[in-house]
Amino acid sequence: MTDKILLVDDDADTVQLISVVLKHQGYEVVPAYEGFSALRLAYTEQPDLILLDVMMPGLDGYQVTRKLRSSPESANIPVLMFSAKNQVDDRVTGYESGIDDYITKPIHPAELIAKIKSLVSRSKVMGSTFGEKGYITGVLGVKGGIGASSFVLNLAISYRQQSKQDVIAVELRPGHGSWLTNLNMKQPDGMSRLLKLRPDSITTVAVNEQLQSIYPGIHLLTASRQPEDIKLLSATEQMQKIVRLLPLLTSMVMIDMGAGDLLNLNALTSLCDEIYVLMNSYPSNILRTRKVLNDLSTDGFGNTKPLNLILMQPGGKTIPASSREIEEFLERQITAVMPVSPEIAFQAETQAKPLLSIQPDSELNKRYFEIAKRLIRTVQNR
Repeated sequence: MTDKILLVDDDADTVQLISVVLKHQGYEVVPAYEGFSALRLAYTEQPDLILLDVMMPGLDGYQVTRKLRSSPESANIPVLMFSAKNQVDDRVTGYESGIDDYITKPIHPAELIAKIKSLVSRSKVMGSTFGEKGYITGVLGVKGGIGASSFVLNLAISYRQQSKQDVIAVELRPGHGSWLTNLNMKQPDGMSRLLKLRPDSITTVAVNEQLQSIYPGIHLLTASRQPEDIKLLSATEQMQKIVRLLPLLTSMVMIDMGAGDLLNLNALTSLCDEIYVLMNSYPSNILRTRKVLNDLSTDGFGNTKPLNLILMQPGGKTIPASSREIEEFLERQITAVMPVSPEIAFQAETQAKPLLSIQPDSELNKRYFEIAKRLIRTVQNR
């Protein structure tokens, strides 16, 4: 298939000259002469690369790039900016707006083609890995400390083991993260770094740079446990932007959304394709679960979108309410009962490992296997 280049410049002679060069190399060229037309064509034509001038009437090249990066439909299209300006500040501004590379006028055809081939080739490699928009699985704990972050991490591992697909697991709550500490990770947390950016500076490239790999195919976007980062919970626009971009990077995204303390929780859950609600069997928790389920139903969960109820059941303790009693009260079937073992949790923390690596043949591992298998079928049949 012929690669398509969206060429944007307000100078018709420049467009004509560069078009001849590109067509001679076998590219299909879509011309645009100002920023608004460029944006419209980027969405409708879905080019393989955008060759973009800086100085244009209306929207300049920087503004166009920021708008491209802010939309999931165009966020991962490579942008090669060209300009007569050759100052360091101009290049920095271009990279900050989200461009992939920069070339100065007068353009040498050989350099131009080399840069285009490199960017298009790199984009296709990423595309074969990340592909189309992925599936977002959100996890909500009915109360704090119920184990949402651990559930996300271990489900991600089990899903990867069975599907062989890459997974991005996310801690969405700054100041409340646990993976950095529990897994003895040395790198800074990526979530706080992203939330401190302007929304238009958050791109697929910026998000991808903050991912950390713990195992092959498992990538984490971690949150800090620093109290001063709790204020970033108010960065609602940035959070929504991150969640919209994540499924452009991989086929499966799993997000720890905490215990309902996010200011924009409804907006974030509406972006999910599936939700898991984690609860225990104590009366106050069951009542809280009913409210959470009712709230989620307004976004279609439990009807048009899958909604899963996970009962976290401490081993060796008296159970206040049975699974059957809970199902009757909530009028919803429990998807899985997860045996919570303090002994396994203690070993996992002291060894800085996920729960699944402690006792591979445990009942807990079998439950994660069953949930991951069910999730794989759901994704395949959607």
